[in-house]
Amino acid sequence: MRHLMIAAIVMILSFITSLSVEAQSIRQHSRARVPLSFIGMKGEPIQALADITYDRKAELTEPIIDWDATFVYSVRSFAGGAKIPGGARLKRNGLYGQLFMRALEHAKRLRDRSLPDGRFAITFEFIEQLEVKDPQDSEAVIALVFLGLHDGRGFADGLILGGLDSEGRLKQVADLNKRLTVLLKRDVRKVIIPSGQTKEISDFPQQAIDIGKLDVTEVATLKDVYDLMTYPRRIRHPGDPP
Repeated sequence: MRHLMIAAIVMILSFITSLSVEAQSIRQHSRARVPLSFIGMKGEPIQALADITYDRKAELTEPIIDWDATFVYSVRSFAGGAKIPGGARLKRNGLYGQLFMRALEHAKRLRDRSLPDGRFAITFEFIEQLEVKDPQDSEAVIALVFLGLHDGRGFADGLILGGLDSEGRLKQVADLNKRLTVLLKRDVRKVIIPSGQTKEISDFPQQAIDIGKLDVTEVATLKDVYDLMTYPRRIRHPGDPP
């Protein structure tokens, strides 16, 4: 009996140690820059960029957005373009504040609850103006970034189109062909779209797919996007080989 008790204690200590090592390997501060694709009120394509950082805080019981650290800027271009004066705070109850809030709720439901929670800070950049038909079209990609940063994951290259319904399923987007045409001109080579929309692709985007210049993949849920577009990220420690 004594030997069994000692063995059980050793197993418990080993389990606790492994959890501790895993927790120490998760980044305390992480960052991702994610391209967003919208359609303007006149049908014109509009590109935006969300720069999102995440800081873990042991005192938090769930991830939150730090609204004092959220900013919206207009830029002349994303290729080194200067910010146009007049940046403002992202409003919690505004159109885009609500977009980020909905995305966060989806991420919270899927997050790894064994990891420490933290605060998100957001810089939202767009070219010249951002009056769009449906900002929800970027809800899936923002939720993915929140989820991946919380879980300490790396991100694969690609752009994700689609909103999310209450069950975390991707909602179809309008003007898919137009969006893909614009993304091709911007050298985007991998695009994730909601299930059932491949049949809408034609003309120039379809030609690009046929010759291997564009990879378009359908997915059904946010969990599917997470599995496809994120990967475990190894944390380097002092003394580790490059």
